[in-house]
Amino acid sequence: MTEQKFLPGRLEDVLNQCLEDGEKPAVLVIDMQKTNYDPAFNENQYPWQVIQRQQELLSYAKQEGLPVIVVELHFGSLEPHSTLPELSQLVKGYPYASLLKKPWYSSFEKTDLEISLRRKKISTLLLMGQKSYCCVLDTARDARSLGFQVITAPTVLIPFVDTPSYSKNCSLFYSKNCKFYDDKAPL
Repeated sequence: MTEQKFLPGRLEDVLNQCLEDGEKPAVLVIDMQKTNYDPAFNENQYPWQVIQRQQELLSYAKQEGLPVIVVELHFGSLEPHSTLPELSQLVKGYPYASLLKKPWYSSFEKTDLEISLRRKKISTLLLMGQKSYCCVLDTARDARSLGFQVITAPTVLIPFVDTPSYSKNCSLFYSKNCKFYDDKAPL
């Protein structure tokens, strides 16, 4: 099996380079609702380092005036829950932030996300969120098939904890089909 490969670079630098290259990036925060956390997590095992990194990127997006789309899963009979306040408070009142309630795994399926992105001439998506094996992955697949550039990093994704081999296969998808960065500080 091919080993996953990370591109070197901090996500802020990557977004900045997109802007310099004339690409128009947006940030998608996918399914960061507390009830969506994997049941294997308990309060003391939340991946706070991922949430902290997501907060840093949301602050950067606001500073640079980048569009932010907060995506929440509102699926079937499940009671809808809001995005974690640690994230939602950062974009509250931010004029370039919007909320997308999706009824399915991919943020594109049965929503107007593609239309909205095309109207805004957005060509690049920074994906961050949880369940990197499911909703984020399905969104990445659809984004790529629709011609969007996708960037992400393991530092902003919460994987499925029970199946490391499945998570590794998902990481391989990201490394082969997206710009998958190590998100480490420059040397």
